[in-house]
Amino acid sequence: MTHLFKYLALITLFIPYVSLAQELDTLEVDTATIKDSEISIKKKDTIKSKPLDKLIEYEAKDSLQFFLDSLIAYMYTQVNLKSEDMELKAGKVRIDINKNELEAYITYDSLGRIKEKPKLFSKDDNFTAYYMKYNFKTRKGYATNVKTEQPEGYLHGSKVKIFPNGETNILQGKFTTCNLDHPHYYINLSRAKYIPNKSIITGPFYFIIEDIPFPIGLPFGYFPQRKYNSSGIVQPQIFQEKERGIGFINGGYYLVINDRADFEVLADIFSKGSWGVKTRLRINDRYKYFTNFSFNYTHRATGERILLDSRRENLYNIIFTYRQKPKANPTFNFSANVNFSKGNYEQYNAVNIQQFVKNTSRSSLNFTKNFLGTPFRLILNASVTQNFADSTIDINAPQLSFTMNRIQPFKKFFSPSSKSWFKDLSVSMRADLKNKIPRFADSLLFYKPDTLKYMMQNGFKYSLPVNLKPLRLFHYINVSPSFNYVGYVYFSYINKYLMNDSTVIIDTIFKPRHIFEYRFGLNFSTNLYGLFRVNAFGIKAIRHKLTPNIGFTYRPDFGDPKFGIYKPEPDDTTGTRYYNIFYIRPLGTPGMGLQKSINFGLRNNFEMKIRKHEGDTVIDKKVKLIENLSLTGSYNFAADTLQLSIIRLNANTRLGQRTSLSFNASFDPYTINENGQRINVFEYQVSGKPLRLTNMGFQTRLSLSSDDFNKSNKRQKDKDSDKEKEQYIPYNYFDPNWNLSVDYRFNLRSVYDYNTQSSLIKITQILNLNFVMSPTPYWNFSLFTGYDFDKRSLVLPVFQIYRDLHCWEMLLQVIPSGRMKSYLFTVRIKSPMFRFFEFKRQRSWHDNFI
Repeated sequence: MTHLFKYLALITLFIPYVSLAQELDTLEVDTATIKDSEISIKKKDTIKSKPLDKLIEYEAKDSLQFFLDSLIAYMYTQVNLKSEDMELKAGKVRIDINKNELEAYITYDSLGRIKEKPKLFSKDDNFTAYYMKYNFKTRKGYATNVKTEQPEGYLHGSKVKIFPNGETNILQGKFTTCNLDHPHYYINLSRAKYIPNKSIITGPFYFIIEDIPFPIGLPFGYFPQRKYNSSGIVQPQIFQEKERGIGFINGGYYLVINDRADFEVLADIFSKGSWGVKTRLRINDRYKYFTNFSFNYTHRATGERILLDSRRENLYNIIFTYRQKPKANPTFNFSANVNFSKGNYEQYNAVNIQQFVKNTSRSSLNFTKNFLGTPFRLILNASVTQNFADSTIDINAPQLSFTMNRIQPFKKFFSPSSKSWFKDLSVSMRADLKNKIPRFADSLLFYKPDTLKYMMQNGFKYSLPVNLKPLRLFHYINVSPSFNYVGYVYFSYINKYLMNDSTVIIDTIFKPRHIFEYRFGLNFSTNLYGLFRVNAFGIKAIRHKLTPNIGFTYRPDFGDPKFGIYKPEPDDTTGTRYYNIFYIRPLGTPGMGLQKSINFGLRNNFEMKIRKHEGDTVIDKKVKLIENLSLTGSYNFAADTLQLSIIRLNANTRLGQRTSLSFNASFDPYTINENGQRINVFEYQVSGKPLRLTNMGFQTRLSLSSDDFNKSNKRQKDKDSDKEKEQYIPYNYFDPNWNLSVDYRFNLRSVYDYNTQSSLIKITQILNLNFVMSPTPYWNFSLFTGYDFDKRSLVLPVFQIYRDLHCWEMLLQVIPSGRMKSYLFTVRIKSPMFRFFEFKRQRSWHDNFI
């Protein structure tokens, strides 16, 4: 508010000198009226012009008058005074040079309605008032019905006095977060003192809602007013449910350490003995990194201590986030995203449905180092995955990868014009070192961590893919030869042997062992095009693109005893059973059997060209009929049985911008025996069908909105959105805006029933629907539901009604059925400062599991 009177003083000093368009030594003046650029001047007094510190632009739509005998100036209608960093607008302005005063007045129209209020705009503050007066000599001011925006809300004053040090005395004031001139709620301040950028100190005050005073007040108050982060108490919220009882949540203290770091500690306490503590430390270095660390602890108490069903449980959650800024280091990057919990902490402390139904949590650390000027990169990462459904943990740490991007090592030995195939030979490299602890019960980590070292699985793997630049055969066929060498290093292996001709003994030998595999590949591909000219019904032509692909792969039989990977089972007399000596193989091992296979694929794409009229212009437009329709499979010539693989069919497309379709299916050319196993007999020989359907899936998604049916309204809404509303309008014409999305999923699987010794078809279908409608800008209705055709039940129906009450809001959320059955109804103030003024009725989903 101090800036208001500073700027008024500057304007007052300036007006007498800008009113005259030239410099005068002596002038005799009775009355000088400046109106419509006409000036009449008579010599009476001496006025000397002075240089100006700042350039101020001024204008008045109606008129400007300056009386030189009394040294008083008037400006009327849409008065605008503007300098570099401020602007004053008013309906009427009066300046008295003799008294060193400036006054700004409110104006009314012929019906007695407010036409123009004095308004002052600056980069720091904005003010409105009914009347403003300032003496630039004493630096004191006075104003009535003042409204100014503060860091935490709006401050009103019926009568306001300003002092030279910037402090302000307020009589009959209001403090609120509602931006209306007549706010919906406010703190009534009988007397108050405003200290700029520091605080508001008040005498007796009380709360008023919709002009109804709250029956309880306080004799004095202190409200900090700062435009920067400050430490302070965090107000708790009231919470109620059957399991924990009535309690206060999220109450505590917020501490600002410096301009880059802050710390927060919050606590929860409930009437039935449960309590919790939440801490958070956040550091944000603008140019280097951002990090957030949280440790949350909860003591869960259920039942009465004296009863047998009493239970006490300690839960905790650790969250650590580290994000390096992109420009901090171009060659080094470190990031962390850790979210680790003990027990069901996240479900127990869930505040929304997404957290409650969450079944897994993954934590990861990633380190990347790029070596400038080289194709090499080093990656180090670690991850932990928690499964809350079965209380298990999966650890992959550490994992080290060293990669080399594709290079052409022999290119420099050839001239640019050389066409040698050896010149384009390229090679890349990847090496992985992996250590993992496969899925285990989380109780081992919390109570017996020493046992985990016996469960570790580790190994080393490297691969060297070699490729040649695709060759052109007969000008239309692309030929791509390739070679891949893969090596493995494991630090232990097993050996089986018979004891007493009946007992199989397994010895574990802790010794590094290196094995390898390699394969050759040759791939042929081309593109075929077909064009069907229609020239009817607005369709110009249909284009079909066919991409056949055939590849040959050769891999030796690494089950041969000379490779030492697979050995016969000691108790096998048939000579058909083998075991892999690397029983722990987190990175895999070479497979058994000679592979001489041909891989085939056929991809289709269909497009249509149509004629479209846009005004008087006719244009051609492409429409995709089927984006992809592909068929893939393989045939292994070296296999003794089951040479032909599963045939897979995939298709997807879009119908306009709102509908997507996808389809997939798997077909088996072989039949099955009475045990449900594939045998080397074609399905055609048994049933007369060429293929046996094993799996089929279909998915479609439809998205619609009100804008799709009324394009003109959409354009008008875009124009209206660019204009800001100065006042809140509680009602509007019924103009519904809605969005609807429907998702349908169908899946069919062939399942073998051992009881009936026959194949059964199992079908699952799920339909999801999400509907959101806003009949006016202040109402919002939403519905999310679905139907499971297999279980014949609704999928988590959620119904929500939201009403924007300007500075208040109302929310009703209902889940009528299912394991999340609950409801919530609340009416509250939007501002976090007054969140304790809240009416709430609810039934928590936690109560379903007592």
